Amino acid sequence: MFRLLQRLKRFIRAKLKVTRTGSSWAVMPPKWGFKITVLLLVTTLITAIYPIRLTFLPISAPKLGDITGEDLIAPIDFPVEKSPEVLRNELDEVAKQVPLVLDFNEFQRDSVLTLIDSLFTLAISVKENGSNLSNQSRRLRLFFPEFEQRTLRDLLSLDSLEQYKPVVRTALDDIYFAGVLEEDASIRNLEYENVIIVRSNGRTPLKRDQIVTMDDVGASAIRSVDLSDSTLKDLFGTMIAGLARPTLAVNYPQTEREKTLAIAHVPREEISFKVGDIILRRNHKVEAVHLKWLNALAQYRVETEDKASLWQFILPVLSRAVFVGFILSLFVSFLYYFKRRNAFSNVRYVAIMILILVQVALNYLIGFELNLSFYLIPFAISSLMFAILFDLEIGLVATFVLGVLAGVLNNFDFSYTFVNIAVGSIACYSVKVVRRRSDFYRSILYISVTYILTIYFLESLRFTEPEQMIVEFGYGILNAVLAPILVMGFLPFFESIFSLTTDITLLELSDMNHPLLRRLAIEAPGTYHHSIIVGSLSEKAAEAIGANALLARVGSYYHDIGKMEISEYFVENQSGIRSKHEKLTPNMSALIIESHVKKGVELAEQFDLPDKISQFVEEHHGTTLMTYFYNKAKEENGDTEFNEDNFRYPGPRPNSRETAIVMLADSVEAASRTLDEPKPSRIQNLIKRIINDKFQSGQLSHSELTMHDLSLIEESFASMLIGVFHARIDYPQKETAE
Repeated sequence: MFRLLQRLKRFIRAKLKVTRTGSSWAVMPPKWGFKITVLLLVTTLITAIYPIRLTFLPISAPKLGDITGEDLIAPIDFPVEKSPEVLRNELDEVAKQVPLVLDFNEFQRDSVLTLIDSLFTLAISVKENGSNLSNQSRRLRLFFPEFEQRTLRDLLSLDSLEQYKPVVRTALDDIYFAGVLEEDASIRNLEYENVIIVRSNGRTPLKRDQIVTMDDVGASAIRSVDLSDSTLKDLFGTMIAGLARPTLAVNYPQTEREKTLAIAHVPREEISFKVGDIILRRNHKVEAVHLKWLNALAQYRVETEDKASLWQFILPVLSRAVFVGFILSLFVSFLYYFKRRNAFSNVRYVAIMILILVQVALNYLIGFELNLSFYLIPFAISSLMFAILFDLEIGLVATFVLGVLAGVLNNFDFSYTFVNIAVGSIACYSVKVVRRRSDFYRSILYISVTYILTIYFLESLRFTEPEQMIVEFGYGILNAVLAPILVMGFLPFFESIFSLTTDITLLELSDMNHPLLRRLAIEAPGTYHHSIIVGSLSEKAAEAIGANALLARVGSYYHDIGKMEISEYFVENQSGIRSKHEKLTPNMSALIIESHVKKGVELAEQFDLPDKISQFVEEHHGTTLMTYFYNKAKEENGDTEFNEDNFRYPGPRPNSRETAIVMLADSVEAASRTLDEPKPSRIQNLIKRIINDKFQSGQLSHSELTMHDLSLIEESFASMLIGVFHARIDYPQKETAE
């Protein structure tokens, strides 16, 4: 995972034209073309995220629960479509009511009647021949093998056989009036309640349970035989069942055509409005159904807008894009004029735009796609991220920008704006100082209280029922709990990919068990001790001028890490040994001393130190002259001219107040060690001289330090060093025993 993030980081920096200069990732000279392109892309995406139909609703469209001040009149004819769920249920119900089409086979019915007539005719004929009953039944079975001989014997044993023939034909007419259907598993599984019998002379609608199947024809025949003698009923029922033939066949193509026709006649509109119809009367409360009608009007205008009047179609969409672009442009202008160093590099600019885009996408997903309460929209996430990753001012301005965007995109419903700004602002203040992960619990408390108060005041104006207000309180508290937790998960990703450093990361780096600091303490103990003192000086000075004291202290710890591999060439590590520079030329000594900056840069990159820390490694000497070796070279070379740049550090000069403070603290701490009598006046004069030298040589010109800041830094250094070099009481030694 770590390697994947590293590769992604390198890819993003390459695409955003970020180059390595010394120890810090320095953005190449800003090109407005890139930033304008990103701005236009984000504006287009935000405009496209929200449904176009919202742009066709008037700004004055009422909201749910509002009381209308005037009648809402339909400006055009438009239908209100049924919801997909309602339409699907209606279509399913209609499909169930469509009858199953059955074709009636009249030839099959006539053949069955003919068989009955033949059976009775032959039975009468055989009976008149006078042979015994067994022979008669055997002869008759030759013509009707479907019957058992016993059944035929029972038939032949009847007296006046001719009188039963009309009874049987009547029973057959009753059965074959609707017809007989061949029993089949596929037919049994068809979910039809009605059927239509198609005959040559017309169509007969019946219920499904009126159709007799081949399996049921025997029982139906017994019920149809109009005789009181149950034995005779069973006999003739058995005979009818034996001669029965299916006369009905399912006509699947015609059934499907009937179903398609029935479904096509189902109205898709819930209601239709004509021009001038009143959608909602004045002084009425807006309910969900009214909003549905208004949204249907907007959607209809989107779908049916005359393409000949293209301008009328584009204008609402373009207007929304202009609003979004204008709001984002104001934010970009703020970053350029007031936060150019902190947030206007290409990498950080893209990170800011991604945060804005993600917040807008969350607003849309929760508010529109999921159609949840807008108190569940995590407005605090982006505010927390901006305040922690950048600073409080950017967080507050970004919160205001996102609040206005939310109101504009939600058809100028500025209740979104109010909630966003109220919750987001408190969220920003709650993380003004975040030094531990547990500080996020404070955010949860503050945001929860803000949600409760905001919901109470806003819903009171809407006359919301107490029960519903309690539900909204629950949504707000849930949101307040989840937002900081999600931010804790997102922070490491943004820090790593976009080279952003938070106070939490700085505190982790201030741990003296960090591998680099452990190595520094072992390999260059003098430099390590020097860095600790510089850190204390820098932290106090940063606090005095309102800079980031934690950043200054942590940067001080790492500013000289490049000395580890050549520690013996630096005076603070040469205790008890001769200086190695005595055998070197001044030029060679200058190259070795200068190399600790480059080596520090390489170590910072190897251990993946944040860019803000790498800047201390690179900038803490600026482009100052190595005076000792320069003067030594002049003495050795006499009047020979040589390049002064060979004895200067490569730079760049400090680009922030914190790196400038470390530069001054580094020089002051080193120089203070050379004082023979560190009296307060001498310490103050030394500090003043060093600060003046740095100022006059232009080393502080890019750091934004003011003269007042320098005065406060001077006082801070003096008070601390005087405390370090304070006079001590000369305790008399204890005399030996008398």
